Amino acid sequence: QSQLTSAIFGKLQQLASQPSPTAVVVKRLCLVLAVGASLTGTDAAVSYLTEAMALAPSQPLIALGLLSALAEEAEAAERVRRQALMAALAPRINDALSVIEAALGYNQGQALPEALQCLQAWLKLDPTGAGSTLMSTGQLYANRHSIFQSLLAA
Repeated sequence: QSQLTSAIFGKLQQLASQPSPTAVVVKRLCLVLAVGASLTGTDAAVSYLTEAMALAPSQPLIALGLLSALAEEAEAAERVRRQALMAALAPRINDALSVIEAALGYNQGQALPEALQCLQAWLKLDPTGAGSTLMSTGQLYANRHSIFQSLLAA
């Protein structure tokens, strides 16, 4: 499985280096990687997050796609796997918000749709499965006011 994951990740990076990669293909590859990481366990999910964060400075659109896909996969997972994934993702929400914040300023707002999708995916993460969230909109405003400023400026 690690060979397959490495091959898919390599293909994703190869596509990302092209002038205008096909968005649908990139999104599908991100989803495949997220499913693989979530099914493999929390160590794989943490490794996936680390790789996505490392891509953020050079390939913010890919990083946002990876972060969105993992958050969406965690939210959709069955209860036991979901709890394990939430335990791995919850401590990294500020890292994800930093990537989103940086991406909002990328190339004059070019990453705005991807940043909004990623923000939505991370803000709706429900660690308990009872309708709570990792961070409310009010908490986001208080802790990351610059994200709101960037959204209003876009």
